[in-house]
Amino acid sequence: MSGGTSIERSTDRSIARLLVVLAAVVSNAAAAQVPAKRSIIGNVTSDSAGVHGIGGVELTIRALGVGTRSNWMGEFRFPPIPPGTWLVETRRVGYRSASDSVTVGPNADASLNFVLHPAPVTLDSVVTRADAQKYISPNLRGFMERMNSHQGGYFIADSVLRQNESKPFSSILESRAPGLELYRSGNNVYAITGRYGGAAAQCGVFQRCKGADGKPIASSSQVPQRCYVTVFLDGVQLFDPAQVSPRSPPTNLNSIEATNLTGVEYYPSSQSAPAEYQGASPCGALLLWTREK
Repeated sequence: MSGGTSIERSTDRSIARLLVVLAAVVSNAAAAQVPAKRSIIGNVTSDSAGVHGIGGVELTIRALGVGTRSNWMGEFRFPPIPPGTWLVETRRVGYRSASDSVTVGPNADASLNFVLHPAPVTLDSVVTRADAQKYISPNLRGFMERMNSHQGGYFIADSVLRQNESKPFSSILESRAPGLELYRSGNNVYAITGRYGGAAAQCGVFQRCKGADGKPIASSSQVPQRCYVTVFLDGVQLFDPAQVSPRSPPTNLNSIEATNLTGVEYYPSSQSAPAEYQGASPCGALLLWTREK
């Protein structure tokens, strides 16, 4: 046998061509049933005129799980997505988030633009604690005001006392209070002034006496010899120079520790001292101020 008649072979070829045509029709029909995918393109700017683009903006379509990011000019393009209406959301640090819906058709890319507005950045709260204000007594405040005004008297500040606190208090005074003299009797050191006889007075340490000229010191028999300086501690007078005696001696400077003091002021005469510290003695005033706790 020769493999079939010519009629049979022609019939087979016709059937094959028909099957090819039918396959193409079916394929085209199937393709026509699947919608073509399109993209979403647009810009993200900070102004409605679209002049200032914002780069680095994240754009997301949550329903499809796809996203993209704007370039430095604010331009963006989504990968091809199915036709439909989709919600696009934006996010970028420093700007308020925005969202908008866009419909994607089968025949062309969709267009969508965003204008983002700056958002204030909330920083972590910072709690500051101010140290409690140190209490300063009115008396010590007065000392500081007089020292800072540089009006009359001689002053020794706390910093100087701290630098020399290992020394006897009398030696700290000796070089920093012009006009003040030290009278030593045994282990005791007293503050005096030579203004009214001073070391030339011819009498005992605690006696009322006359000056070298024979006249009563300061024209008063009540002024002790050598003109002892009146000493005040925190505003309180430690002794009465008009009543100096062996039972009521002047203040021994070496009994005072510099570590306990925060300030010293010396006035060579009673008239130069502040009004509240001007006593009957003309021999000046030494004001001592202790450190406040």
